[in-house]
Amino acid sequence: MDRQARFPAEAVAALRVGGLLNAAAPAHLGGLGLATRDLVEIAGSLAAGCGASAMVWAMHQVQLACLVRHHPERRCSPGRSMSSG
Repeated sequence: MDRQARFPAEAVAALRVGGLLNAAAPAHLGGLGLATRDLVEIAGSLAAGCGASAMVWAMHQVQLACLVRHHPERRCSPGRSMSSG
């Protein structure tokens, strides 16, 4: 992908089939609810195979995390109010 300077569509399709596009989203919103450590391990594994695919996946997770963070039905962590963060 990197040498050809093209979007890794096949890799994204495989990530979709494998259920990894929603890794950063919490389970109550339909995601996998993975911890940051797990996300880092996945990114490292992807990067070992294809840097472009890992970058696209990581960027997608960041955007997903932003959407989740501002989702109106976001549930708070214990001891934390919606207004605190």
